[in-house]
Amino acid sequence: MRVHGLRMTAFGPFAGRVDLDVDALSEHGLFLLTGPTGAGKTSVLDAICFGLYGRVPGARQQADRLHSDHADPGVAPEVQLDVTLAGRRLRLNRSPRWQRPSSRARSGHVVQQASVLAQERVGDGWTTLSTRIDETQHLVDELLGMTCEQFTQVAMLPQGQFQEFLRAGADDRRKVLEQLFGTQRFRDVELWLVEHRRTTAAAATSARQAACSAADQLRGAGHIEEPVPDDLLDWQAWADAVVSAARHECDDLSVLVGQSCQQRDEARRAQAVGAEVASLQQRGLRAHQLLADVVATQGDADQQAEALRAADRARQVTVLLEPLAEAAARVAAADQPAAIALTDVSGLLPHALDGLQEMLDEGVSEVSTQRLSGWLSGLDGERSRHEQTSEREQRLALDVARAAVLDSEAASAGRQAAQAEETVTRLRTESTDRPAAIDTLRTRIDTARRLDATHDHLHHAVHSARQQADAANRLPAIDSALRAAEDTARQAIDTHQAAVDHRLNIARRRLAGAAAELASRLIDGRPCDVCGSAVHPDPAVDDSVPLGDSDEAAAERAETDAAERRARATSTVQRAQADVTETTAAAGGFSTARADAHLVECANKLEQAAAARARLPGLLAQLANAEQEQARAGEQVDDAKRLAAELRATAAGRRDAWSQLHTGLVDALGPAVDIAAAQQHTQRCRLALEAAIDAVAELLTARAAHETVTAQADRLARRHEFADAQAAQACALDATSRNQLQSALSGREQQAAGATEVLADPAVRNALAALDPNIEQLTASAEAADNLLDRQRGQLASAERTTARLIELRQLLTRCLAQWQPRHEAHDVAASLATLAEGKSADNHQQMSLSSYVLAARLEQVVAAANERLVPMTSSRYVLEHTVQRSAGDRRSGAGGLGLRIRDEWTGDLRDPSTLSGGETFQTSLALALGLADVVGNECGGTQLQTIFVDEGFGSLDADSLDEVLDELDRLRDGGRVVGVVSHVDAMRERIPTQLNLVKTRAGSSLARTG
Repeated sequence: MRVHGLRMTAFGPFAGRVDLDVDALSEHGLFLLTGPTGAGKTSVLDAICFGLYGRVPGARQQADRLHSDHADPGVAPEVQLDVTLAGRRLRLNRSPRWQRPSSRARSGHVVQQASVLAQERVGDGWTTLSTRIDETQHLVDELLGMTCEQFTQVAMLPQGQFQEFLRAGADDRRKVLEQLFGTQRFRDVELWLVEHRRTTAAAATSARQAACSAADQLRGAGHIEEPVPDDLLDWQAWADAVVSAARHECDDLSVLVGQSCQQRDEARRAQAVGAEVASLQQRGLRAHQLLADVVATQGDADQQAEALRAADRARQVTVLLEPLAEAAARVAAADQPAAIALTDVSGLLPHALDGLQEMLDEGVSEVSTQRLSGWLSGLDGERSRHEQTSEREQRLALDVARAAVLDSEAASAGRQAAQAEETVTRLRTESTDRPAAIDTLRTRIDTARRLDATHDHLHHAVHSARQQADAANRLPAIDSALRAAEDTARQAIDTHQAAVDHRLNIARRRLAGAAAELASRLIDGRPCDVCGSAVHPDPAVDDSVPLGDSDEAAAERAETDAAERRARATSTVQRAQADVTETTAAAGGFSTARADAHLVECANKLEQAAAARARLPGLLAQLANAEQEQARAGEQVDDAKRLAAELRATAAGRRDAWSQLHTGLVDALGPAVDIAAAQQHTQRCRLALEAAIDAVAELLTARAAHETVTAQADRLARRHEFADAQAAQACALDATSRNQLQSALSGREQQAAGATEVLADPAVRNALAALDPNIEQLTASAEAADNLLDRQRGQLASAERTTARLIELRQLLTRCLAQWQPRHEAHDVAASLATLAEGKSADNHQQMSLSSYVLAARLEQVVAAANERLVPMTSSRYVLEHTVQRSAGDRRSGAGGLGLRIRDEWTGDLRDPSTLSGGETFQTSLALALGLADVVGNECGGTQLQTIFVDEGFGSLDADSLDEVLDELDRLRDGGRVVGVVSHVDAMRERIPTQLNLVKTRAGSSLARTG
């Protein structure tokens, strides 16, 4: 790679167009890029990197800030890079993403997207290759063979960073080497092995836990107190022994159950025979008792027969007994109401009837019918007198009601007047309090208006926050896709590089074969056809297998296929990087948690503003109502005052009219003026008199009817041999009693016949002659036999269930052991490999992890390349040494192999790099950077960098050390390489005649060449 020219427009500190002719500077092979701090020395290097990759190194990658602040806002930033890559002359025109002014856009700016134009020199003209960013990036990656990070480390040597690399700890040095050499795949292998060990351990542990659970269940089901054997391999035999013991127990219990079953049957038969004998004995005894009862109750049976015959004669008289009973019941029913009614009259009118109270004390039933008739006439006269009194009291009641109305109206008018006065007081109080309420409403309205003013802005903020949150949530997946694409790209680059090496090897072998063929034709003394010399001291010899055009064509096809795959993979990485950049920009630098929190915060504020907007109309309406009520308050106070005065006058008039009417009522009714009580007393007396008249009349009617029916019944009873109707009624029986007597007589006859039949049964006679059986003892023996059999059967069923459960658990344990053993063996293998790869195994004598081992090999190559430059720069005093021992910064297990030491050849001591002086550190760092650049260049397919830049660090060198460093830089020019030194040290201006000076002004920076 050689840079020919660079043009920058509105880029970084350069306001206008700046042209840099690198070919002119390259004539001397070494030139100086100098200028004051901030003039833009680093921006020149950024422009070269931007021209190649479309971005600048490190934290300066801010696409929106690449436009020069000194340039006119409408001038587009642009970088044009003229460069040769892999023998092809290219011109790359790139413009970053920037904001140009716009007269129509709401924000005043329009985002102009990044663009590119890739051209190739063909003959005397330029041919367009592509205008797409991804295609151009694929072309550059294919021709240059290294990423942007590798290019900035190889072609632009940042000394400050390599001083950090020299003094860094193991972890920081590991990160740099992994990024440059792409050895993450070895670290991934380590992580996979560790994860595989964790997975197999979990599987083995899970299987062991399942086996332990099955064994514990087996112990619990078999009630085994002895512990399980320690070795899992012995568990199967232990389980077989447990099941065998359970089966033997079941067999023993089965024999005992058979014996108990026979004993139970014999006890049940004995119990049945005893129960039958006892039953026959009970039947015989009950028969004897029945016959004795029949003989003893013969007299009662005769009386029952005589009662049935008397009942038959009384049945002829009972036809009149029911009317007689009804008449007597009517008389009895009329006695109590008459007594109650006459008692009420005596209580209300004690002097209405002569001797009433004395007769009531003896009972109404004792009063003669004639006396009752006299009382009936007297009661009727009292009723007429009380009806006249009731008419007079009704007229007085009207006056009382009118007086009550006047009194009520006067009281009501007084209350209304008091309410009107209270209303006046309340309205005055409200008029005093309402201004404060109005001020409060106005304050709330102002607050709501301020929140409402932010509503639209917050609505847009919520939308923007939601987009940022969505982008932040998508970013991890996109970043993962980018890492996967980078891994694929690295594999494609390795494959392509192998194909290139294979093609070059075939080409070299074919050239060697051609040289050997020409050498075979040489004859001593005859001139060579190629060089014309007649002396042939060392003719070429080729002992390898000859290769033809087909071999070279196959290698070229393989290289082409690998290049296409590399291009596709690189394009995928470019697109993934663009997606990551775009999504990161969309996320606004927020993490997922911060973006979600920001969205919730904006949404809460928007909700508050929306609530304020919803409340505002109601608050305005409340304020208008309050102001209207305040305006109406004075009018309402005056109206209430007038109403109170009118009501007071009305109350006074009603009170005067009531006083006049009340005076007349007092004269008529007394001081109490209780017309209602008088009316109630008169009404009670009148009602009591009417009730008494009705009750006495009913009693007289009932007595007359009873006397008539009694005379008829007595005459019929004497015709049927009874003294009177009451005697006939005493002998009468109802249907139920008659049936009971007949049933009792029939039952005695049936009982006597049944008892005689039972005693004639031979079985009963034999049972009565036999001894009494002991039923309780026989029952107890049968129950004991049943209980014993039930217990033994329960024990047998429990043992059989236990045995079945033990068999199931043994099968489960067998399956668990079958799963555990291969998982245990697989875990042993996985743990051994993971421990070896981590550097923790005893077989790993250096205690180095796999990734550390690979990086140590790369670092060893870097140290060897660095020493080729460090030794002459330090006059053979210092030599870098790579050590596999852990350093102070190696905190991770297995992280050894990345140590650096400095050997001082003058003293023979090994020193830590941190003990070097500033100048010595710069020399060592420069040698380390150049060595790393050589190794990385070889890793990237042997890319030849014809133009490199060394950035700063020379100010720490003394004059002799500076000479040695410049001598080494001069050696870098061998083979046509151009070296650009970036420094503002005065001594460098004296040593390097060809210079590019940067001038810093208020209007921006500019370039000027000297020498």
